[in-house]
Amino acid sequence: MNPRSDEPALTAVNPADTSHRLLRLRRWLVSPDGLTIGVAGFLAGYWLMWNAELQFIWMVVTIFPGLWSHWRQARVDRMFQDPVLRIMTALIALTLGVGLIQNFPRADWNYRWEYLIGALAMPPVFAALWIVCRHGRAATLMKTCAWSGALAAAVSLVWWHEVQAVESPGARLHNPLVYGGLHPVATGIFGGFALVALALCYIRQRADRSGWKNAATLAALAAATLAVCLTISRGAYIAVLAGLAVITIMALLSLIWPSVAFTLRRTWPVLATITAVALVFFKDPSALLPIKVIPTVIDGKQAVQLETVSSDTLAELLARGDTGRFTFYRSGIAMLDTWPKRLTGVGLWEPDEQLERQTSGAANHFHSLPVATLVHSGAAGCLLLLAAIIPGLLRAWHLMQQGQGEWLVLLAFGFGGLIFDGQSACSLVTHPRFEALLLWVPLTAASAIAHRRRVPPGAECRGNWR
Repeated sequence: MNPRSDEPALTAVNPADTSHRLLRLRRWLVSPDGLTIGVAGFLAGYWLMWNAELQFIWMVVTIFPGLWSHWRQARVDRMFQDPVLRIMTALIALTLGVGLIQNFPRADWNYRWEYLIGALAMPPVFAALWIVCRHGRAATLMKTCAWSGALAAAVSLVWWHEVQAVESPGARLHNPLVYGGLHPVATGIFGGFALVALALCYIRQRADRSGWKNAATLAALAAATLAVCLTISRGAYIAVLAGLAVITIMALLSLIWPSVAFTLRRTWPVLATITAVALVFFKDPSALLPIKVIPTVIDGKQAVQLETVSSDTLAELLARGDTGRFTFYRSGIAMLDTWPKRLTGVGLWEPDEQLERQTSGAANHFHSLPVATLVHSGAAGCLLLLAAIIPGLLRAWHLMQQGQGEWLVLLAFGFGGLIFDGQSACSLVTHPRFEALLLWVPLTAASAIAHRRRVPPGAECRGNWR
């Protein structure tokens, strides 16, 4: 009996076709394109993925196959000679060694195990990033960070206006895509990194691009600037100012040093957009968004509302003082009370727990990467961290001379953000979560690109972004 004409005919599944598709998928995963998408997606996860666990799942599925393929084909010989990756691995080994000897993790505290997994995952993740950058695809990673952050900023602004500002008038902006509301400080620093990356993308765009694409980039830049402003994070402000200061210096140097990456003609729209949004915000936030602030009254006088977007944001920032940071630093240094501890540190976890007890739960880490490194792994750890930063910084400087100054800008942002914040440079899973992005991403990228192409300063084309 013939089937009715209006009924769909059943199609048999060909096992050979399924096998062929799986083979094509496997070949793509281990290809340079697949590895690039894997690393780019992992970085985008800082803005768009709900938690670190999702990033790890993405890492296992998309990064490890390509990395294993490169390993088997013996394409990673030069990677083992890279000083940044080698010293990073040594610093992780030292920190974990001291930490496990001093305080072995308890099974009932999941965070310690997550930290260990994040520490073990760091070398392969940054090995993959090194390979992608060495293949000349660093620009893809930069654009991924920029536009992922721009998307998160747009969503955060809508969520702030429709949810946060309704439930808590004047609340600081959070990124709702991460943990359902990432802390405003972390939101600000992640947003600031994307803001600077967006600025670099505009500067590095070809001058002959259509006007609407340039306008769209500037519009995204304005939205990202407003989102960072609404976090009221001084750490994010300091980091952004550090990155923009380097951009400005490079633009001015280009007038007398033609090989420097950034021209004043491409830089001034970026600086003007960011400055205009920031000035309007700090002068009168309600001019940009309908901000409602319930005044706090103490003894009949109106007081500045800490942790809010107030009508006098500068007064609020000054009223915070150091928010106890210098007390945290003195407490951490006081823990180094013997010469062995000064040399190799107090170890992981226990110093942070002690600080949390001393502050009645107000702080669970030291809020400074240099101080935390000194406490956790002593003078040896600080020397290793410095030994990784110096070659990466020198290579970023040489790349700037060759017309690739973006990595020096991102390093300036990272240093600005980590000097007064950060818990550890040795894991992908920390309380703030942004240390690896701010420090190791630009260091590794600059080192990989410098390995890829060693040319005399000024020999490259000015607009060539690799």
